[in-house]
Amino acid sequence: SGLGGPAVHLARKLRQCLSSTISVKVSGVTLTENAINISKDLAKHNSVSECTDFFIGDYHNLEGLFRSGEYDSVILTNALCHSREPWKVLSEAHRCLKDDGILFVKDLYSISNIETSASKLTLLKQFSENLHMAFHSSSGISKMVIDCGFIDCEFIPLHKDTSIGGSASFAKACFNGPEV
Repeated sequence: SGLGGPAVHLARKLRQCLSSTISVKVSGVTLTENAINISKDLAKHNSVSECTDFFIGDYHNLEGLFRSGEYDSVILTNALCHSREPWKVLSEAHRCLKDDGILFVKDLYSISNIETSASKLTLLKQFSENLHMAFHSSSGISKMVIDCGFIDCEFIPLHKDTSIGGSASFAKACFNGPEV
């Protein structure tokens, strides 16, 4: 969840798009009490406090927070790139999902044909090492997802699809549904 932005955005968009008879609950996990307070303030400001929860936790081990098979979907936004053990994050996501649940991952990844200067590569490497960031290849992410038990996986590089406009269009990219 970080500071609650993705969770609040998702809750607000789902409330706008879904029937009022459908219950919406969005949970976010973050590392500090301060981040929880910022997330709750953001949820209040966006009128989604009643359908959002925020928890302090480690996304590598969520057993104390969430039951197995509890969620219809798990959304990881820029999470794997910050993990030293991304397969543990994916395994926890798999555990938390219902059998027919959907995992959506929006993360940084490397593309082999990227053209950049040596100075930009050096800067990116320094930035990545200082923040413990990893840029996995698309095939590496796909392999991790499958190794963690997911099936029917599809890698959709959003940067190549001009019909998909960023994070707000995750439903269109992931579910082939209406844009939320």
